[in-house]
Amino acid sequence: MNASDSKQKAKAEKKQNSFFRELEKRLPVFAFACLLGSLALLLYQIHLNQTALETLEALTATVPAVRWYEEETDVITISAGDTAGVPSTLQNVSAVQSGKCFVLNTSSKKIHAPDCRYAVSMNSENKEVAENISLEELLAQGYTVCSVCNAE
Repeated sequence: MNASDSKQKAKAEKKQNSFFRELEKRLPVFAFACLLGSLALLLYQIHLNQTALETLEALTATVPAVRWYEEETDVITISAGDTAGVPSTLQNVSAVQSGKCFVLNTSSKKIHAPDCRYAVSMNSENKEVAENISLEELLAQGYTVCSVCNAE
């Protein structure tokens, strides 16, 4: 090796050593800056999560109740005088217009309201219309209330 090569090598080593010395001086500052940046990102992420949670709560608070079934809405109206062509099962149900009226299933011992879907479709052999009688009296006779119409 000649003298110029060794001078260049010494110069390169000196330059490299000065770079590492500068890096060692600035490393704590750089680490602190990275730590602050990480903290800022963490706080921003918490803020976004809180905003997302508030948005989700606001959305669920305004969602209307959804029924996943259809209620039976068929209503049959029969006037007391016009019973021509009306099935006898419907005539018995609509016969009483005033006062408390219950339709009793004598076979199952159930008490139904006149407009209950089970009262309308009940077999006429098992059907009895009870007029002006209290629910307590029927319960005392061993009848139970229909779970669909609650016969009130």
